[in-house]
Amino acid sequence: MRRLLLIIGILMSASVAAQDKCWFVSANVAGSLFYGNEEIDRDIDKSPFKSFRNNLGISLAVGHWFSPEIALRTKLNGFWGRFVVTEDAATNANHYFTLNEQVLLDVTNIFGDADPGRKYHLIPFFGAGFGRNMTYNRWSTNLSVGLLNQFRLTDRLMLNAELGFTLHTREFSGGDERKYPYHSLENEDRQFQLELGVTYHLK
Repeated sequence: MRRLLLIIGILMSASVAAQDKCWFVSANVAGSLFYGNEEIDRDIDKSPFKSFRNNLGISLAVGHWFSPEIALRTKLNGFWGRFVVTEDAATNANHYFTLNEQVLLDVTNIFGDADPGRKYHLIPFFGAGFGRNMTYNRWSTNLSVGLLNQFRLTDRLMLNAELGFTLHTREFSGGDERKYPYHSLENEDRQFQLELGVTYHLK
């Protein structure tokens, strides 16, 4: 945990130290879909369309483009989630937040000309961070990957459509992580995200 926080701190410091002014801020409405290790021994419907499994939240980010191809952003996500132990949405409800440091790669600029008037940008991202389940007072670490689609509205304003996946350590959902002591994808907590919003470039 300490090493992860140190890495995040170094990346954030590098971002702040950059002197060109290609900064941006983002705000999205975030729909999240939750799967937890507590479901292993329970006969719970796996459908992503069940209300007991998904919830709406928000995400906020600030970042910096170091070049037309690569950026770094710090992203806060939350705040209404699900801890899936039953098929009842109210029982599963909890509050959480995650904070991630992510690298963004604009593949449309990597494989094409860096055109400032480009209408569409395809931007894969990956990163790491930590989360807190505020309902159950649990901390966790995580890894995140995803795909950001951006559509140019004006010179400074972009429309976001983002798909993401976050793999949390099993403490995230607030359940008994000691029940499954070995690490595997099924034994950790998983979160899928669909986000819609805007990005504003501060230049």
